[in-house]
Amino acid sequence: MKNYKLLIIAAVLIVIAMLINHDGKPGTAGDPLVGKNLLTPAEIDQVRAFTLLSPEEEISVAQQNGSWRVTSRGGFAAARDRIEDLFQKLASNRIMEMVSANPARHADLGVANLAEGSRPGEDCLLLTLRDKAGKELKTLHLGKGRPSRGPDGSVGYGDAGQYLRFSGNDNIYLASERLWIDNTQLRWLNTSLLKLAAKDISRINNRPVVPENAFVLARANATSALQLAGLPEKQQTKQPVADAVAGFFADINCDDIVATDEPLQHSGLASATLIEVETFNGLTVSLRIGSEPTDLANGGKGYIVSLDASYTGTDPALAALASETSSNAAKFVYAMQEAKIKPLLVKTIELTEPRPEPPPVSVSASDTATVPPATQQVEATHILIAWQGADRSQATRSKDEARKLIESLQKKIKEGADIGTLAAENSDCPSGKSARGSLGSFGRGAMAKPFEDAAFGLKVGEVSDIVETGFGYHLIRRDK
Repeated sequence: MKNYKLLIIAAVLIVIAMLINHDGKPGTAGDPLVGKNLLTPAEIDQVRAFTLLSPEEEISVAQQNGSWRVTSRGGFAAARDRIEDLFQKLASNRIMEMVSANPARHADLGVANLAEGSRPGEDCLLLTLRDKAGKELKTLHLGKGRPSRGPDGSVGYGDAGQYLRFSGNDNIYLASERLWIDNTQLRWLNTSLLKLAAKDISRINNRPVVPENAFVLARANATSALQLAGLPEKQQTKQPVADAVAGFFADINCDDIVATDEPLQHSGLASATLIEVETFNGLTVSLRIGSEPTDLANGGKGYIVSLDASYTGTDPALAALASETSSNAAKFVYAMQEAKIKPLLVKTIELTEPRPEPPPVSVSASDTATVPPATQQVEATHILIAWQGADRSQATRSKDEARKLIESLQKKIKEGADIGTLAAENSDCPSGKSARGSLGSFGRGAMAKPFEDAAFGLKVGEVSDIVETGFGYHLIRRDK
């Protein structure tokens, strides 16, 4: 009998518990959504588009041909990390309790229905999720954050969960965490436009508004440094400045994206510097920079920029990059902060510096013989291709890479290329830049023995085979 009474008491307690939730609010414990996440993985798999309506603007994003696009900004590529972050928040945020079923409380907690054409109030968002057919899957009214209360009874900011409501349901729920969803359209755009490693750049042709400031930086291979074409006498390329020009293209990132019907007719490009970049892999990039800085929408001064690209190779990734960039060039221009553009707006004079006097190419004491009479003299032009670790070398290429390069230059000479021109473009000897490879007149004992033997063994106008010395590989033409 005693056990029977205990069973009755237990049953009554269970019924009472079902009518009272953990915060003492009647009628919430039985709500089927309490304890569930805002979205299940299966629901996320169905989402192919969403719209975020904030007090400031409306952001629409949709999946098109397998990639996410911000359709409210002309279909520009979306920032993938933003989308993944949104879905992760929806999938991990739990419904803690049902706060109220009274529609009169909707406005107070920021989850009221909106009049057509109106926007939510401050700190409130409306998120609509759709499937691939455009059918609405769910609409969430994301309301105010629940204020937190400290141990001393003080009330903090509204970040202790968030009130929300599903469209078509009067129930107001409390989510476990505040959903901090970015409501600025620009930050949903993929503002990283193009990444081009400096080592891939073969030529940079800068055509500014002021023609006398035009310059060309070029190199024959990826292991040599970009050099200024047409260097004045006794001047050399200021390498840090040239490297900064090439480094700009490592990550072209804009500060705003402006949709326009005729990008090249944009007022900010009325007078523009054109920069054409060629690469060893077949990708060509064209960049136009407005001649004058302008006020940017998000603050500060900057330049209007147009970006285009083309590709002649077969790499699918590069082909897709060129296609995306070219497609955007027909619909958008970009705004970039003044500091980002500054490395490209250099003048020719800023790319040069005085050339130090070249050290003579000589032999070590052990290789030096007594210099014979001055009557035994030759004049020669040469190309030196050094490798890392060779005497007096600053090259970073390996010996195998140096061999391949000298062989390619030898082939060009046999096909009719001028050794002086190739020396100016490629030689690691200071004579390459200063004298197109000419060493002038020298006698026996002045050069490394293999170099000397080759030079004295040539006929005038003849070019040697590849000669190896402690300084590197040489191609030598006897001039006299």
